[in-house]
Amino acid sequence: MLSSRSGSVQPVVIAGGGPAGLAAAMMLSRRGYSNITVLERMSEDEYLKDTDRTYAMALFPRGSAALAEIGFTLDLEEEGVDNHFANRTNIRPDGYDGSWMQTKGKKGFYALEKVAKEARDRGNKTDNFPLTELLKRQTLTRLLYKDLMAKYPGVNAVKMVFDAQVIGCDVDLSKTSASVRYQIASEAAPRTIDAQLVIAADGMNSQITRSIQESDPAFRLIRLTNESYFAGSPKRYKVLALPPSFDVEVTTIKKPQRRGLAALFRRRQPDAPVETTTRLHMSPRCQVVFTPVVPKNESFSFGCFPTTQKHTRVANLNTPPDHPILSLASGEELLRYLERSIPQWRNVREVVRMDEAERFVRKKVGRYGTPQYVNQLHVGRVAFVGDAAHAFPPDLGQGVNAALEDVAILGRCMDGADQLSDALQLYTGMRGPDAAAIAHLAHRWQLLSATASLFRKIRWRGDFFLRLLLSRLLPFLFDPPVYLMITQRELSYAEVWRRARRTSRRLAYVATLVLLALIQAVL
Repeated sequence: MLSSRSGSVQPVVIAGGGPAGLAAAMMLSRRGYSNITVLERMSEDEYLKDTDRTYAMALFPRGSAALAEIGFTLDLEEEGVDNHFANRTNIRPDGYDGSWMQTKGKKGFYALEKVAKEARDRGNKTDNFPLTELLKRQTLTRLLYKDLMAKYPGVNAVKMVFDAQVIGCDVDLSKTSASVRYQIASEAAPRTIDAQLVIAADGMNSQITRSIQESDPAFRLIRLTNESYFAGSPKRYKVLALPPSFDVEVTTIKKPQRRGLAALFRRRQPDAPVETTTRLHMSPRCQVVFTPVVPKNESFSFGCFPTTQKHTRVANLNTPPDHPILSLASGEELLRYLERSIPQWRNVREVVRMDEAERFVRKKVGRYGTPQYVNQLHVGRVAFVGDAAHAFPPDLGQGVNAALEDVAILGRCMDGADQLSDALQLYTGMRGPDAAAIAHLAHRWQLLSATASLFRKIRWRGDFFLRLLLSRLLPFLFDPPVYLMITQRELSYAEVWRRARRTSRRLAYVATLVLLALIQAVL
C-alpha cells in the first residue's frame, strides 16, 4: 500500500482546484501524502466568494458514494435540492402548468417535503429512481475546500496556489518524476515544480494534456466529431442569477376552441381570445421554464434551476452559436429582449435587476464542447481525472459524478499496489474503458436542443420510449434507456455502453424481421 511508503513526503502537484482536484487532494492526504500543491487559476476572493453564479450540477448516488469513499463528510441537504422532488412550472404564452406548483402557504409543498424526507430515510432510491442532489458548482467546490482544510490543517495542510496558470508539463518516462511549469499572475517569471506525481484535473482544455500531446505521439485526445447523434446545432450558454424565490406575473392569451359538430357548421365569428393575468410565487424548490415567443431562427431555452433559500438561483440560457442575445451590448437591451421574446412574463424588471443584466452581457459566452477522452489515463507520473480525462456536454448529468468516481478508483488502485507506477498502470486499465464509454454515451444520447428539427425530436423520443416499453415487457432481452441505466452506480459506464449497444442491435434485428414479414405479406 502506497500510503505507508516514505515517498509520500515528495512533492505532488494537482492542476485544477475544482471538485476533481480537491477530491484528489483529499484522497492523497488520507494516504499519507503531505506535500501536495494545488494550482488554481482563479483568485482566492473569486474562488471562495459567497455569490454563486455557476451552473447547476446533479450529484447522483454514484457521485455521493465516491465522495464518501474519498473521505468527505458534507451536509448536502442544507446546500442542495433533492432534484427528484423539485417542482416544475412551465410558463407558456397560452397558459402555465406545473407539477407541485404552489403558492405561498399551500400545504402541498409541505407534503412534498415530507415525502422527500421519508425517501431519504429509506435510502437512495424511491419509486425506482435514485435521489439526486442539485447544487451549483461553486457551492460544491467551496464545501469540498472547507472540509479538506478542516481535516488537514497546519503542517499537513494542502497548499493552494491561487492565480496560478499551468503553462506546461514535462514528462521523462525514464525518471520517476514530472515537472510542472506555472505562472502566477503577480509574478514576471514562471515557476517549476518537480513532482513524484502530477494529477491533471484542469478541465477539458487541459494545458497538461496539450503539453503531453506535443511530446508523446502515443498519447492522443480523441474527439467524437464524426459520429451521428440526436442533438441539434452545437449550443452556447450564459448564466443569469435570480433571487431564490420571486413572484412571476403571467399574462396568458387563450383562443377559444369549438369542439364537435359546432366547429364545422357554425359560421359566426369566433369568440375573442381570453386574456388572463395571474401572479405566481416561485419557491426556491420550484424549477421554472419559460417558453419564448420568437422566430425559429432565434429559438432558445430559458430554465431556472431549483435552489435553497440561502443561495441565488441559476437561470441557464441555451442558444445556437449565432443567437442575437449573445451579442447584446447593455443590460437595458437584455431586459427589452426578454420582455419582447417572453411577453407572458410581465414583471421581468422586478426579477432581473439591472446590475445583474449588465453582468450578464459582459460575461463570456460558454460553449458545450464535443465529447472527448484521452486514450490512456496516465503517462509516466501524470494521471488524468475529470474533464481532463473525459469531457462531454452536461446532457447526461454525469460530469462531476464521473470525475469523483475517477478519483475514488485511483485511490483503490493506490491501495492495491506497492509502487506508484503500478498503481497508475492499474488505474488506466480499470478506468480507461469507462472514460471512453461515458464520452460515447454522451455523444450518442445527447438531449434535444431547442432548435432540434421535428424529425430529430420524433426519433429521440421514439427511441427512448421504445426502449423503456420493451425493457418492461421483455427485461431479459432489452435494457432500459441510457438515462435510467446510468443512474445505477453498480453499473460501470462501460457496462452501460455495452448494454445500450446490445439493445440497439436487437432493435435492429426486430425491425428487420418485421420489415421482411411485411414484404412477404404484401407479396
